Amino acid sequence: MRKVKVTVPAAFTGIGPGIESLGLALGLHNTVEMSLAAGDAETRRLTGELDGPLPADHPALRAARELFKAAEQDMPTADVVCHADIPPGCGLGDEAVWTVAGLFAANNLLETPMRRERIAALALDLCARPAEAVTALFGGLAITSAAAQSGDGAPLTYRRVELTRALEVVLAVPSLPHFSEKARKAHPERIAWHEALASAGRVALVAEGLRTGDFALLKDALRDTLREPRVRPLIPGFAAVVEAARGQGAAGVSLSGDGPALVCLARHNQDKIARAMVEAFQAAGVAARAWILHVDTQGVAINAQR
Repeated sequence: MRKVKVTVPAAFTGIGPGIESLGLALGLHNTVEMSLAAGDAETRRLTGELDGPLPADHPALRAARELFKAAEQDMPTADVVCHADIPPGCGLGDEAVWTVAGLFAANNLLETPMRRERIAALALDLCARPAEAVTALFGGLAITSAAAQSGDGAPLTYRRVELTRALEVVLAVPSLPHFSEKARKAHPERIAWHEALASAGRVALVAEGLRTGDFALLKDALRDTLREPRVRPLIPGFAAVVEAARGQGAAGVSLSGDGPALVCLARHNQDKIARAMVEAFQAAGVAARAWILHVDTQGVAINAQR
């Protein structure tokens, strides 16, 4: 019986001004285990952050069906167990992560597996936010064009950029139910030309700061004048949390995706920064958790057995 376990990292995207363009893969993962069922019965289970039966419309299952459809084969009866360590719905690309994992897991059940490039193309078609899929797929620092999302017909382009030094980040996630719906409504339909120009310049600086580990460069370049001012009022204690992190030596703090997850970039004092951020959220009446994470430079990891 063939069995595969696929592990995919969280996607920290929209770093500072890099909305829908810059992403770092973080060392927090979701996994999909998939195997051909011995008979007609099948197992579908979800563990970790959410425990219970796996819904039929779960992104990993939808992706698996699309993979078999693209291969012109019927989806076989399969045992599927999904384990979630990534907090759902907080801006860490969990839906894209599940999609990527489901595609690669299903591909390993095929007699003639598809090439990685074909699976990547399917992932980009299925994911609403390609930057999340690219980041989760390839790991490290990913740069993705937003052209395909603009509706002008331009192709999506992306590159994985090698980091010249290892990075660790502090991830803080406040407990704010129904945040995503509110954040989406806060997005502007149009922005001023001068705001766009200033933001574009900072995107290049952030990418260079991340690539080289230049925290002095990141300190100013991480400034987000487009998204953060509109989302900030939706996160109680936001200003105090950022100030607490900077008070412990952080170079900067950025929303991950639409939030409410906040990611802090710092060279030292990650333990103190994590505690300070959680305490600042608690002072604002919001429960929060924090992780100290490395940047995942591998992306998709596959462990297949027969």
